Amino acid sequence: MIVDTHHHFAPPTMLAAAIAERPEIQGYLGGTVATLDDRVRELDLAGVDIAVLSMPPPGPLLDPGDDLPRYRELISRSNDELLAGATQRPDRFRAFVCLPLGDPDPAASIAELDRVHDHPLVRGVMAFANTSGPTLDEQESVCDAIASAGLPLQLHPQLGDLSHHPVLDDFTLGGSLGMMLETSTIAARMMLSGLLDRVPTLTLVIPHLGGVLPYLAQRMSDLSGKGRALEDSSYYLRERCLLDNCSFHPPALRCAVDTVTADRIVLGSDYPQRGRLARAVEDIRKSELTADEQQAILGGNAVRAGLT
Repeated sequence: MIVDTHHHFAPPTMLAAAIAERPEIQGYLGGTVATLDDRVRELDLAGVDIAVLSMPPPGPLLDPGDDLPRYRELISRSNDELLAGATQRPDRFRAFVCLPLGDPDPAASIAELDRVHDHPLVRGVMAFANTSGPTLDEQESVCDAIASAGLPLQLHPQLGDLSHHPVLDDFTLGGSLGMMLETSTIAARMMLSGLLDRVPTLTLVIPHLGGVLPYLAQRMSDLSGKGRALEDSSYYLRERCLLDNCSFHPPALRCAVDTVTADRIVLGSDYPQRGRLARAVEDIRKSELTADEQQAILGGNAVRAGLT
């Protein structure tokens, strides 16, 4: 079985809210990402059996503002539309739902999790790496609820304030570099704060081959140490995280495998933002990894993690 764990679909409610907040991203969120037309054909062409659908950045809203009831409703409606899309082909689609993590009251996120987590196609929670509001290490009760539901937590860049820093305005640096810093920073905070010690059954899924974390692992250990955690960040990266292979740079894949082993990497295409779905599969098929390592990344690890 081959499983794409990083496959975007923008539900209509999410799409409208995101474009209203940031009109400049309309082109980025248009076209293929806004429809499930031809998705199964794309899966078939790539030889992929299952795709786990998730909302693309920036999600329904970057800043919920003062209208928290509207924000919660946007998240709920977007989840319902995402799950309705997955239900069109329950043999081929699964879903990562979102929670209203921008709400300062964790009860709102826990209530939404309770509402949707028993849906037969839900396989995890996808959280946008918000670097301007409450960070996930400050939302322990929500993380504990996710773990108690037996679900992994996928971190995804948000195209938020960090990615829109003026120094990253040119050359699409916000997308190429800034977004990787968003997820890496939030994941590192969850590790070094001790949250993963206090929520010992939570698994993090970090797309894009772990952002910058595998490549700066020794620097993190040398300069950040253990923080308030029991171990340094390299330990949690190896033992508590799954990375997906959405980098498509063979030296980066080798570094990630050397850092966390092939048993901690899953297939992730970032479709349709990074081109053909088959690109993610070819990245593994054409690598120097052994046949067993390739099969683990293409699907075996996702099956073991309960993503199918």
